Amino acid sequence: MSIVLLLAALFAVTPVLRGQSQPSSTWSLSSGNYTFTDWLGTSTAATYPTAMMFHMVGAIDGPVDAPPVADWNCAYNLTSGARINGLGTGGLAFINTGSQPCNCGFPGAILLSLNTIGRAQVGVTWTSTVNSSGTRPYALRLQYRFSTTAAWNDVIDNGSPVEYVAPLSASGVSTQRTISTILPTICENQPFVQLRWVYYQAQVFASGSRPGITFDQLTVSSNPTAGTATNIALENITPITPSQNTAFSIRVRAVDAVGAAKNVTTPTTVALALNSGSGTLSGTLSGTIPAGSSFVDLTGVVYSVAETGVTLRASSVSGQILSAVVSPSLTVVGPPAYALLNGAQTTGYVG
Repeated sequence: MSIVLLLAALFAVTPVLRGQSQPSSTWSLSSGNYTFTDWLGTSTAATYPTAMMFHMVGAIDGPVDAPPVADWNCAYNLTSGARINGLGTGGLAFINTGSQPCNCGFPGAILLSLNTIGRAQVGVTWTSTVNSSGTRPYALRLQYRFSTTAAWNDVIDNGSPVEYVAPLSASGVSTQRTISTILPTICENQPFVQLRWVYYQAQVFASGSRPGITFDQLTVSSNPTAGTATNIALENITPITPSQNTAFSIRVRAVDAVGAAKNVTTPTTVALALNSGSGTLSGTLSGTIPAGSSFVDLTGVVYSVAETGVTLRASSVSGQILSAVVSPSLTVVGPPAYALLNGAQTTGYVG
């Protein structure tokens, strides 16, 4: 009898976590941009915006890869405890505290399911701000995957994850930031792409308040690949400030007259050349855009001089005829400097 009573007591105090599910629909970008601009505090618990789902995690202050344990099924107008609040035209807000007002879990992530068939140049823009100041380093990071069971990948822009990082002290400081990025080309022309924004503690902190972070004015845009490619565009120069004698990458894209990606109808070879600058351009300077695709990545481009005002020219040399393009002005910086210390068997990175 005592064992039965003990088990009953344990079940009475343990939160009921039902396991996480997925958005009930998938938004096809061929039907138009996806937008999220408001969520009411009076929205019914366990309801979610179109093609979205909110997940919770089992432990407070978890890392970015903390696994979800359930769907968020609490009210959206709570005034205390760990919560997701609907802010009306202000979108929604995450905030973590040490208490769970409805024995659910802690705010974890926003999920969005998309179909990108026939779409390219998939752009994501949203606005975040701090609506409750805190001293712990919290962030809202953008990730992607291609199935509901796959591991998540960070969206990377210029070598860093795309995320909103809350200032450690927001008192008297404007914290609103609009974040815009282009998803990796692997996200183009896919029957299923899932995005998520993870609310997490960016570093381990033992104490202090946790900031509330808002999520609003989301737009996911794209361009159709159907149509005729007439021009070339240069995209995704990585890093955006290349280093002298160090390989960098650049995407050569077939586009129409307004810059929208269009697939070529025949394999098309493109070449990169120096348009302005005193140095030498070398490395991987040509590639072929496959038929039925709109781009090729040149991943081993090298420039020999550190200087400003460097421009590159891309042109088609065989296949579909495309008008050439000149890149925006680039700044090429000197390589990292290393110093050998006398009497020491090591080198020190200083730049």
